[in-house]
Amino acid sequence: MNSTNDMGGGPKTKSLFLPKATAETSLDVPGSSQTSSGPAVLPTRRIDFSKKPEVGDGATTATEQRIPGTPSELDQLTIEALQARREELEEKILAKRETEKRAVINQIVDLVNTHGIPVHELVDALGGLPIRRKLGPAVQKFQDPETGLTWSGRGKEPLWLRGKDRMLFLIA
Repeated sequence: MNSTNDMGGGPKTKSLFLPKATAETSLDVPGSSQTSSGPAVLPTRRIDFSKKPEVGDGATTATEQRIPGTPSELDQLTIEALQARREELEEKILAKRETEKRAVINQIVDLVNTHGIPVHELVDALGGLPIRRKLGPAVQKFQDPETGLTWSGRGKEPLWLRGKDRMLFLIA
């Protein structure tokens, strides 16, 4: 990007399409008597990036596109009002996600029913159901004769049994 100053010493502007300034380059405009030894250059629109867009000039910022209200309106709100607006938006986001998820699930159900896919094939294609190992209450296998504490053999070995012969503490 080229940075230039306006002829009248105005604010600094930037243009994406200004050519490199050379002594031989001039502006070729149809109907003009100016000529150029270089390629023809189209007139460009200079944009002043130092000014903020004014309300009503057709320019919108990313914030205005995402959140209703101009940034100046949001700046005027209290923290409580901003938090309430955030909660309201979060609720809308959750509702929208749930609606979209339900629509996708309905599409999947329609496809499964249309093609006659059995449930077990669908479950297998998705990786199957998790295998849950249900363990009942553990039977106590070892007991400390001094304290009466017991251990089933599952989990971390108790201190009273550590480094000793387990057969001496086996419950008959």
